[in-house]
Amino acid sequence: MIEKALNLSIIEVFLGSILHGLQIPFAGHFLSVNQGLFLYINNDEANSKFQSAKMSFEISMIVAIMKSFSPAGRRLGPMISISAQGFLYAIGTLILGRNFIGQVLSIALLSIWSFIQPLVTFFLIYGSDLIKALSYYQEKLNLPKTGFLYIVLWAYLLKVILATLCLFLLKIKGTELFFRYEKFLTSIKLIPKKDSQKLHPLKGALKDTLRPSLLLSYFLMGTFFYFHQKDFAITLWLILRSLSIAFVLFFCLRSPLISEKIEMLAKKNQYLYSLYQKANTVSRRLKEELG
Repeated sequence: MIEKALNLSIIEVFLGSILHGLQIPFAGHFLSVNQGLFLYINNDEANSKFQSAKMSFEISMIVAIMKSFSPAGRRLGPMISISAQGFLYAIGTLILGRNFIGQVLSIALLSIWSFIQPLVTFFLIYGSDLIKALSYYQEKLNLPKTGFLYIVLWAYLLKVILATLCLFLLKIKGTELFFRYEKFLTSIKLIPKKDSQKLHPLKGALKDTLRPSLLLSYFLMGTFFYFHQKDFAITLWLILRSLSIAFVLFFCLRSPLISEKIEMLAKKNQYLYSLYQKANTVSRRLKEELG
C-alpha cells in the first residue's frame, strides 16, 4: 500500500509540475484522470471488488493526508480532491466490479469531482449572486435555460470519453504502457522551485486570489453587478467583498493549522490513524526520492 501511494505521489508531483510549469489550463482535470488510470493499473492484486474498492480508497486517502504535510503550499484543496475522487472511484468498483465496464463507471464517477469543486469554490466566493449572474449572461447570450448546464455536461462527457479511451489503451497494451508514461514523467525532472514551495500562506493566498481564471470571474461578476445594480459604489463594494472572501478562503486552504487538526482527528480513530502514519511514511520516502 505504501509503495503504491508513493508511486502515485511521485507521478502527481512530476505531472503537476509539468502542467503548472507549462501553464496548461484545466490541470486539475488531467490530474484526476491520471489518478483514475493509476488506480486502474494498481488494482490487479485485489481478489474481490470489495478489496479493490478498499485499496483504491486507502491509496487515495494516504496521498490526500500526505498533502497536509506540505510546508506552505495548498493543503486542503488537493486533499479534498484526491480523497473525494478515490471515494467516487471506489463506489464505481463496488457497483459494477473490477471488470472493464466497472472501471469505466469508476473513472466516470471520479471525473465528476473536478467539475464540482470549482463550482463550490465560486459559490462560496459569490453566493447566490453566482446563480443570478449565470441567468443574466444566459439571457444576454440568448442561450436556452439549461445552456450552461449543457456546456458542463458536454465537457464532462468529453472528459469521460477521453479517459475511457486511455483505459482501453491500457487494457490492450497492458501495464507496460503506464510504466513508460511514469518513466517519461520522472525523466523530465521538472520539480517546483523551492521558493514557491516555501511561499508564505498569506502570499500564497494572494497569488491564488489573483489567478487568471478568478480575475476573469471578477470582471464578469463586476459587469453583472454594475448592470444589475446600476450603481458604481455598490458594484465596487460587492467586488471587494468577493475578493475578501476569496482571500480568506484561499488562506484557510493553505493554513498550517490544517495538518495539526488532521492529526488530532486521526488520533481519534484507529483506522484513520493507521492511514495517517502511512501518509507520514510516504511523505518521508517522497522527500528522499526527490532529494
